[in-house]
Amino acid sequence: MNATMTAECSSAELTRIVELGTLAEEPLRVTIFTSAAERDTLCKRLELIEISELDSEVTITRRGPTRVRVDAKLAAVVVQSCVITLEPVPATVEESFTQEFFYETSVSDGVPNSEREVWVDPGNEPEVLTDDRLDVGELVAQNLSLALDPYPRKQGVSFVAIQTVENAPTTAFAALAELKIAD
Repeated sequence: MNATMTAECSSAELTRIVELGTLAEEPLRVTIFTSAAERDTLCKRLELIEISELDSEVTITRRGPTRVRVDAKLAAVVVQSCVITLEPVPATVEESFTQEFFYETSVSDGVPNSEREVWVDPGNEPEVLTDDRLDVGELVAQNLSLALDPYPRKQGVSFVAIQTVENAPTTAFAALAELKIAD
């Protein structure tokens, strides 16, 4: 391993700190296997019923003196709550993501930042690094959150729309009384 990586206690559910100051020219490859305790605490944060598996392959590449690129693939087996019935909805999540980071400095290599031109992909703006530490575990947790179905539904379940009656009371409670769940 060309850089130092640690798992340490913090308020984050999944922490894998990489010391970027020790990152060499060749890419650093990190495999993250999560423990049951990490999955349980992340499960609470993401409001899931269960995360039975969560693993990730992460590659960290130095892209010059002020930039770092992270390419990762994550795979997870989760159980979400159906938005209609609240019953368990199992799902497999496989996601790849790339994130670039840069050091915010006023001068690098003798050239002020105001005189530098940096091309940025509009869909992937780099994030600012404030020190030589990067928590790739937190990146995996954030991207798992983004990859989850925002409205999971149990197969075969649909929402029945409200049927209104002419001249019916228009209070919110009257409308709620008309709601029905269909299986």
